[in-house]
Amino acid sequence: MEFSLTIKYVNAQDNAIADWLSRSVSIEQLPPYSLCPIVNYLEADLNPSLFKLLTNEELSSEAKAEGEKNELPKVRWFNDLPYHVESRRIYIPKLFRESIVLWFHGSRLGGHQGIRRTEKRVKEYCWWPKMRETMEEVINNCILCNFQKVLTAKRTVKMALIKPHLFELISLDFIGPRRFHGNTYYILVVIDHFSRFMICESSTHPSQDMVIQCLQQRWLPLFGSPNGVLCDHGGAFIGSKFINYVNKVLSSRLIYASVEYPRGNGLNESSHRILETAIESHPDWAGLMFPEILSNCVLIYNSSPNISIGNTPAALVYGKDPRLPGLEVFN
Repeated sequence: MEFSLTIKYVNAQDNAIADWLSRSVSIEQLPPYSLCPIVNYLEADLNPSLFKLLTNEELSSEAKAEGEKNELPKVRWFNDLPYHVESRRIYIPKLFRESIVLWFHGSRLGGHQGIRRTEKRVKEYCWWPKMRETMEEVINNCILCNFQKVLTAKRTVKMALIKPHLFELISLDFIGPRRFHGNTYYILVVIDHFSRFMICESSTHPSQDMVIQCLQQRWLPLFGSPNGVLCDHGGAFIGSKFINYVNKVLSSRLIYASVEYPRGNGLNESSHRILETAIESHPDWAGLMFPEILSNCVLIYNSSPNISIGNTPAALVYGKDPRLPGLEVFN
């Protein structure tokens, strides 16, 4: 036979590696480079000699070889061993640095701790230039550590509905019809569910073209494409042109409130009362047209603290409150 095998009985209580492997994921789930390193790491936990530390003679010899190549930093020799002048720790030549990190990180006495904790342990005993870079290179490529990491789940639209991030979920809704100086207006309200930041557009007739134009010209250039667009089954939101725009142009998911989001479009609707009160109480003496009044009311909303978020919508988006005309003395 080409190989001479020895079969050895191991008590089940001591056969931890085989037991661990039998409960792990299948080979097909591991990346192709994983098998050999992972076996080596596991075997090393049983056999610390695989992580054998260098001897004094090996360290001294290699340090002297670096000195002959003018690669040795400022050290002092004591008992034929090089010590770094400032830290007073043993200097480790390039050839042995990786094995030192592996021992402190991956051996039976390593514990596979993170970069910062491993670095602090190593610095208690030895030194070499740019230690952090060596730690990061070795530990970031540790197969066992990467294998055991909990991967962050990719955010879904369902997660955005529950706890959205900035500009991840927006909602659309119409206010109207409303009469103003003999004219009828509809107001499209677009709100970001994280910051509560609002933009509005007025029109004499609600249409899917008007909604698309508002998103394309006023939202997309400033805040980008959201993951989800939440709206009700209003006529402007169920047309094929609007649906294709959201799904294909914005690459967003269109969510209808009554079916996929039982809580409804309450966040958007709750802003209507604030907005309508501001419009109705706006002084007529200003002589402004309705779109100008609407702009003032949106500024009022975005610059007012929201109890739910503990700040103003504008501050969450831009990092500061907007400058309000007439309040220069306070700015």
